[in-house]
Amino acid sequence: DRLFHVLLSPQYLPAMRRRSSDSLGDTATNLGTAMDELMRHQPTLRQDAMTAIIKLLKEVCIMGEDDNVVVQNMSVSGDMTDRGDEKGDGSDEDDEVVMRRAAKVSAENSAAEVMPSPAGSSNAKQSLPLMEYVYNVVRFIDAILSNNATDDHCKEFVKQGGLEPLIKIPSLPNIAIQFASSRACMDVAITLKDILTLSQDGTVIVQCFNQVNLLIKQLEPMYNPTSQSYLVNELARSSTPTQPYNSAKSTPLLHTITALESYTTLLISLCKVGQRNFQVDMRTVCIGMWGSGQGMDLITKLSHLFTAIVWENSLLALLCPPHNHTLDREDLQRLQEAIGPNPVIKLKGKERKDKSPPHIRLIRPLWQAVDRLRKHLQAFLSVLCKLSCGHTRVRRTMGNKPLPSAHQSDIAKQVIKFVVNGLTWRPPNIPDIHPRVSLLSMIDHIGLSGHILYSESQQPYHLMLLEFDRANGLQALVNCYEWSAAIPKQDNKDLVPGSGEFMVAWLTLMKKLIDVKQVTESSHSLPSQTVPPSNQYKQFEFEPVHFLAKSHKFAFEVI
Repeated sequence: DRLFHVLLSPQYLPAMRRRSSDSLGDTATNLGTAMDELMRHQPTLRQDAMTAIIKLLKEVCIMGEDDNVVVQNMSVSGDMTDRGDEKGDGSDEDDEVVMRRAAKVSAENSAAEVMPSPAGSSNAKQSLPLMEYVYNVVRFIDAILSNNATDDHCKEFVKQGGLEPLIKIPSLPNIAIQFASSRACMDVAITLKDILTLSQDGTVIVQCFNQVNLLIKQLEPMYNPTSQSYLVNELARSSTPTQPYNSAKSTPLLHTITALESYTTLLISLCKVGQRNFQVDMRTVCIGMWGSGQGMDLITKLSHLFTAIVWENSLLALLCPPHNHTLDREDLQRLQEAIGPNPVIKLKGKERKDKSPPHIRLIRPLWQAVDRLRKHLQAFLSVLCKLSCGHTRVRRTMGNKPLPSAHQSDIAKQVIKFVVNGLTWRPPNIPDIHPRVSLLSMIDHIGLSGHILYSESQQPYHLMLLEFDRANGLQALVNCYEWSAAIPKQDNKDLVPGSGEFMVAWLTLMKKLIDVKQVTESSHSLPSQTVPPSNQYKQFEFEPVHFLAKSHKFAFEVI
């Protein structure tokens, strides 16, 4: 316990920071590698060592949930490097001098660690470098678990319940909202991916399912679309509207959204494990977990969440430049009253240089957080489709293309249902809503359809096109266009605001669906017909010519 606690000690924190030019790696990784060697030479230490490691993780979780802890403003979005090489091309300064300098900075931070508590409170606020603690602890654990290709350490870690505190880290209330883009989040994802690869057990994915379900439930109040932004209203009602990042209790929706962004990053990383050519077993495990009832249920919940996030994103986008639609907005008026005429806004990084009005400077980070979650959900569904439809290079090495499994078919149907529900969803009939909000929402749903039906190289997935056709996706796309054309014009204008962007998105997707060469020559095709035809083959019988004829027919009807 004493040895491992150096990872959570401010006195030893300077020793954890190593120069990026050090080819031996960072200190936490080196300690983990040494600990792995010790446990392999003395196997009797494994159980006690894992108990101490899990205790260390739980202490990190306690720090992250403590109301009296304030996270220090330390960035881990890039390399966790020391300032020792500021002199340029690899300073030869003695390590002891660097350590003394870092210790001096740490002492200065420690002097300001005790912050005054609110009136009537007996507990003082303590400032801790929680993000750096997470980074060091996770790097230490990953080095122990993945230093060798054997699974003995990994199984002991999972057996003693180490997954629960590890997966819980991104949802801790005191974790910074920039955690999803930090190096620490990437290391959590890498550690979970290594555990999944070594254990070949879907427990990691199930634990992620449970955490995501909890977060989605917290965002259910946003499922009822209104003309007012939920995040702006939350910020206006918070006790510290000029400091939106500080407290998860003041802005719970914002912190839940950023936590869900982190978990989406974890799910993307875990799905990519099954895409590797040499890990067919892992692909089977991933597909089996997402094709299970729990996986199907989560995809359905993500569908409802995506619709709510898209609507919130459109509302916030309209408030920020270049739109600046601020007329008759009750949420904006409430926010302006809360922050006062001359607010002192405490933001970070590039946001400090923003010369926009105070309320816009507060709203823009909210919009960016929601937009990042939207993009992460879109990227996750794209990776999930690639996983379920198989990899081109894997199929070429196998000769005859195998038929999709039952789980692959279920995933494809559920994801296409996700897409078609988005295309058939219609914004609420709210009298004072700007038409651009509705059109921006539908543009996002159309953009999602393109990412689901086509790969990064713009090759269509025939399995997805088959399910899209069976779910009447083409008709839903045409109905979406007819809905946009029926939106009443305002102020005697020829075009509804936002209709141009909508038509570009709609025509771009329709152009792909009627492209003869793309559809017929796709490398993601389904297996050819067997002789004699089998009932299993008929389930996946896809004729590109018939699909093209139908898509051309719908396109000509629209014209």
